[in-house]
Amino acid sequence: MATNSKPIEGRFFQILGFDILPDTNLKCHLLEINDHPSLDIFLDKEFMGGGSRQISKIDMYVKKMVLEDAIKLSKKPLETIKEIDAFRSLRKVLPFDEECD
Repeated sequence: MATNSKPIEGRFFQILGFDILPDTNLKCHLLEINDHPSLDIFLDKEFMGGGSRQISKIDMYVKKMVLEDAIKLSKKPLETIKEIDAFRSLRKVLPFDEECD
């Protein structure tokens, strides 16, 4: 272990994945909540016995934005986090719990 190492700044956080299915009337139905959603950005395509692995542009865009915003939010002062209900692409889903700080 290096003697000149700096402590890591920021807080712990968890990203949840919500699987939502819109019906023909655009009413959304929650299918499941994942506590460890995939952050994979690759799309596997198979055709005519062969396959290819490509980057999914939509997955890259969404997952990059969520990760960047989660990291930026975790570095904000605790007082700021307590007061806000939304931060860029993120929305608070539970009230702040004093026991978790």
